[in-house]
Amino acid sequence: MARLYIMISSAALWVYFIICIVTIDANQPTLCTFRETTVRSVQLVRRVTFSTFYYTCCGFLCWDSCRRHRTRYRYDEYYVKEYQYSYYMDACDGICVNYDCTEDPCAEDTYTEIDSKYRSSMSFSSSLWPNSTEIICDNELQEGWYRFTSDAGGKMPTSCVDIGRCGTQYPIWINSQVEDYDNITVVEGCINKGGANCCDERINISVKNCGNFSVYKLKPVQDCPIGYCAGNREPCPPEKHSATGFQPGCTDYPTLNGLPVLSKGDGYLQCRFNAPLWPNTTFAVKWYFDDDVVRTDDLEYKLQYSRLYENEYNLGKKISCRVTVIFKKSGVSSPPFASNEIFVGLVATPPIQTLHEDGQPGHLTIHATVPMDCDIKLVAWRNYLGRAEVTMDKCSVHIDRETYDMEKIVNLFAVIDCQEESHGRTVPIEIIPSADCSIPPDQEYSTLVKVKIFDTPCDVCSGTGDPHYTTPDDTSYDWYGIGDFVLVKGKSNAFAVHARTWECFGVSCHCGVAVRWRNDVVSIDMCYGPIRRTAPQVRKLSSGKLSKGLTITRDESGTSFTVTVPSGSTVRADVKNWGMNIFVDVVGDLFNNSEGLCGTFDGDRTNDYTMANGMLSQESGRTPDTFSNSWRVSGGDSLFNKVPDVTSDWSNEDLYCGCFSEGDSCSYQNSGKPMVNPSVIDITDQVDEENNLRKKRSTENNEVSWYSYTPDPDFVPSNATWPTPSGITEKQARDLCKSAVLNSTGADTCSQIIDDGLFTGVEGCVEDIKLTDNTEWIANAVSEMHKLCEAEVLKNISLYEICENGTEYSLPSFVLELTCPQQCNGHGDCVNGTCQCQDGFSGADCSIELSRPPEIWYIFHYDQGLCDVREDDCSSLGVIGENLLESDDLVCLFSEGELLNGTDKENSTTTEVVTVKAMLMSFREVTCPLDVASFTSGEPDVVTGMTVRSVMVNVSNDAGVTTSNGLPLTVFDSKCQECTDIGKCRLKESSCKINGHCFAKDEFHPTNAAKQCQPDVNQYNWTDFKEPDGETSAGRGVFIRNVVVGVCVSGLLITAVLIAAICFAKWWRRRK
Repeated sequence: MARLYIMISSAALWVYFIICIVTIDANQPTLCTFRETTVRSVQLVRRVTFSTFYYTCCGFLCWDSCRRHRTRYRYDEYYVKEYQYSYYMDACDGICVNYDCTEDPCAEDTYTEIDSKYRSSMSFSSSLWPNSTEIICDNELQEGWYRFTSDAGGKMPTSCVDIGRCGTQYPIWINSQVEDYDNITVVEGCINKGGANCCDERINISVKNCGNFSVYKLKPVQDCPIGYCAGNREPCPPEKHSATGFQPGCTDYPTLNGLPVLSKGDGYLQCRFNAPLWPNTTFAVKWYFDDDVVRTDDLEYKLQYSRLYENEYNLGKKISCRVTVIFKKSGVSSPPFASNEIFVGLVATPPIQTLHEDGQPGHLTIHATVPMDCDIKLVAWRNYLGRAEVTMDKCSVHIDRETYDMEKIVNLFAVIDCQEESHGRTVPIEIIPSADCSIPPDQEYSTLVKVKIFDTPCDVCSGTGDPHYTTPDDTSYDWYGIGDFVLVKGKSNAFAVHARTWECFGVSCHCGVAVRWRNDVVSIDMCYGPIRRTAPQVRKLSSGKLSKGLTITRDESGTSFTVTVPSGSTVRADVKNWGMNIFVDVVGDLFNNSEGLCGTFDGDRTNDYTMANGMLSQESGRTPDTFSNSWRVSGGDSLFNKVPDVTSDWSNEDLYCGCFSEGDSCSYQNSGKPMVNPSVIDITDQVDEENNLRKKRSTENNEVSWYSYTPDPDFVPSNATWPTPSGITEKQARDLCKSAVLNSTGADTCSQIIDDGLFTGVEGCVEDIKLTDNTEWIANAVSEMHKLCEAEVLKNISLYEICENGTEYSLPSFVLELTCPQQCNGHGDCVNGTCQCQDGFSGADCSIELSRPPEIWYIFHYDQGLCDVREDDCSSLGVIGENLLESDDLVCLFSEGELLNGTDKENSTTTEVVTVKAMLMSFREVTCPLDVASFTSGEPDVVTGMTVRSVMVNVSNDAGVTTSNGLPLTVFDSKCQECTDIGKCRLKESSCKINGHCFAKDEFHPTNAAKQCQPDVNQYNWTDFKEPDGETSAGRGVFIRNVVVGVCVSGLLITAVLIAAICFAKWWRRRK
């Protein structure tokens, strides 16, 4: 049915069309009738588009008789509007509308477009045109319809336009108050030639409103310069431009909104600018390295940035960009707009800085100006001595992209060399990027920093003889008190030196010195025994490892010990049989920053007697007792008795690096003083690693005293007068002291260097002879002269000798004449710093008589001849004596001695001698290693141990050919042995000795808890352990074992019965 219905409807529709066509009146007037329809049905039957039909109004549809074209309909002089029809079954209502069938000027192919912003009524005067040929004249205009399409406006003005406007001399405007005409209308056009009414000539102009624009039918003008006006916006004058082409903002050339901005990106530099989005413009971006163009980018108007990637530029360049705006058609261009400048490289600040040789750091900061990955090397130039003038805590820094602009800090230090050099000398430091940086460096690119260095005074404080002090500011005085005293103390740092004195020859002498640096305390001490019978003991009194950079050395003879702290200050103890002379090199960090018996060290002698309470003593002369006694310390204030609490701020160790192009040289000392005597022996590790004390001690409350020392605070020195009891007069004493100085090695040279200082130690020498009636003090006057001369030589660089390379210098050779230990003790000559001994003498200081074997007095800490392995370190024996020679043939000999005990026959007498290599500790001590491992190691069932051993100890300088006297030593285990002070040992009744091992009462076997030491039962074998009920642990073990076995067997039987019962029950059920 539906199909039949559709067929019938289609046939009816075609019949209707045919009727309409047949009834067309070919002679009907030139009016096209058109009926607008309204669709009421949504049922689409057919969409029909007609290409060519002639039709008229028929029934409810209206047909025009004009030829229908695709988008516009034209037929000779007739026209209609375009309509697209959709035909539906339902009829449409509407009214036929009549149209004038004339040409439609609004049709796109009917009018001609005129695009000229200079036709605007607001256009500039024609006098601004560069030449008359550019002035508008419409004399060649073809008659026809025109549409004005300029952005100035599409309509002709309807009010008077002044002459010289509209890009012409005489403008044409429309004399009408109506702007829009829906139909073609002829209006009056006025030509203004300057007349009073603004309308000197009149022409007809047809106008038609086409909706959103108007069209005008124009004719050519009769003469020039006359032109039609259109629009009312003011354009830019010739040779000027703006973003729109109109006012405001007209300039002489295309421009930017501000200057280009050069910014940093990750791996590139970006030149960004802001310009109007004018399609008729382009940009030329030029990249500059310094003033040289390296690249030019031509960009379209929408792309307003350019990038330069890091592989295209180098470190060390100043980079900028310049942007030029160019009009495509005219080629008019702006001047280049320059961006900011970015330096691609490294920045070090401050570029110039000042350092003083006072230990205070300077700070150098380094950062990159752009993101990059790079390793940076710092190089300081060497000075005339071939070493660094400036040290750093690091010789390189790393810069990464994420933190490139964060400052990397390098601490700088002026090397403390105690040399008087040019004031304010400059040391360059180069900051050099590595070749593999993500931004390659330019050829030989580096950043230079200049460091000005100023000297800070260094000097020597000495305490010699009995004792006589000379401060760094050259104040000399005497002090005969006994006790512990502050020699030097830094006011704002943790450097301190305490001196200990004892009675000698009726006066006092130094017998010990303790040095503190931050948390470390080291002592050189020989105060623990009778005078002339002790050896210097170099001890680490503080706990933990010594600070890196703190060094302890001794000379080859073992008579001089030096402690050097990282700041460069040194403390030297020249040891004698009566005590020691102390020399403290105070360096720049202590200038204006020290106090104590060595004075204030500020270049002012008048305040050297500043007391511990800060007050200045009014004493004068050589015996300022009030001042000296104010620096007495006792108890827990003395470094000999108690170490200070650990300060965490001082736990970090400063690293000082000499940074050179050929390699770095880092240490934990910032001293640049040349080493006068290179043959010293470093004993730092030996002191640091050995047991803090050979005899075990308590460190409770930081107490470190290892011997009893009770000074007499009221000690009064002997009241000596001239002549001495032996008849020495004052003149004789002075002549002796001066003669010793003048005849000493190096005296001739030193007399030219220190002048009056040659006899600095003579007065103290004379006083020593007076007080002690002893001439051995003469050597102290020589020592003081040598030390003072050495210090002056180190300061005076004019005395240095040029090296073979012609650029570096070294210490003068004669200074070595001052360094021979103990001036060779009068038994040899000092040649280039080495003693050439006379026949019959040997040793580094020629003090050893080869015809005399060593003499030993006692074993340190074991002077009673007993060493308990439970309490003491018996494996290292300090043997004290004299005439000990540092050589490869220095040995200790152990021979087994006879035990003097009544009942214990563990060891039998033997003549076997064991020879071991000895180590010289000082001119008074050798260390002998003794094997005591069998006392406390090994299992008693496997290894036979030892509970007591008696040996005879001898020392030889010639590998045993001649030997010293012997010292008996008994080594024992106090767990089971008790020994008397004459070497008799016996087994304790409350202990066991089982296979050579000691066990206390009730102590179990190390690996078998069933065995126990029961001395009441058996002192020489194990006893089975018994429970309180009397049953032995073995019997109890058998019982427990039997119980366990019984329980296990019973469990198995019960399990078997249950399984059998279950199986039977199942079988029984199946049977039933």
